[in-house]
Amino acid sequence: EEPKQCPSCNTKDSFSLQHNRCVFADKQLVRLQETPDQVPAGQTPASAVTFCFDDLVDACQPGDKVEVTGILKAQPVRVNPKVTKLKSIYKTYVDVIHFRTITGMEGEQGSGGSTNKSKRGVTKLTKERTDELIRLSKRPDIYEMLTKSLAPSIWELDNVKKGVLCMMFGGNHKRVKEKKKRNSSADEDENWSDDEDDGDDNEGNHQDDDEDEGDTKLNKRGDINILLCGDPGTSKSQLLSYVHKLSSRGIYTS
Repeated sequence: EEPKQCPSCNTKDSFSLQHNRCVFADKQLVRLQETPDQVPAGQTPASAVTFCFDDLVDACQPGDKVEVTGILKAQPVRVNPKVTKLKSIYKTYVDVIHFRTITGMEGEQGSGGSTNKSKRGVTKLTKERTDELIRLSKRPDIYEMLTKSLAPSIWELDNVKKGVLCMMFGGNHKRVKEKKKRNSSADEDENWSDDEDDGDDNEGNHQDDDEDEGDTKLNKRGDINILLCGDPGTSKSQLLSYVHKLSSRGIYTS
């Protein structure tokens, strides 16, 4: 951001930003929050703001348990972004130097980040438990069984419970090829002469190659989002509280 005022002549708005001579760097704001098992009952989890730069960007994913090494800093709070007046209250933040993921998936990371080899959110299951889950998955009434097991104290909301279950299980991330439409004129097809018949196969192959080069991959996220709307007293908050207890990575807000 260019200076607002010249320090020599005190002229305002005399500087212009030259983008071609600037050096840019990646920056990411990561908000940390206490884990649910460390928060006393009835209290709001404490949070902290951290800033990551360069290789530390995307070193961890939302929901991971991390240990952070950084520099604690304080900056004044502005009354208004357009006014230079500052408050006497300072807010703190952390410039991250190193991330250590306690529970995360092994994947891409920067030079300052580290992850262990344990998969995120996956609990080691015994063989008996695995066989039981496989047996349950083959039951024809598995959907009704899961629906009844979700918030069993709430009745007559089977469709809502099925939607909540779809959100909790999620979907599959897909990358679909999307072909670009090629504008071919019919006049060129009609004007082909008999002398060019020998080159039809070669031209067709080149055309197929061009179509493959023009294909683009469309990313489809596997996350499923739901919105519950209804009258007061229809157990929306009770469902939300029950899902929050089941999901270890869920955050309850109000």
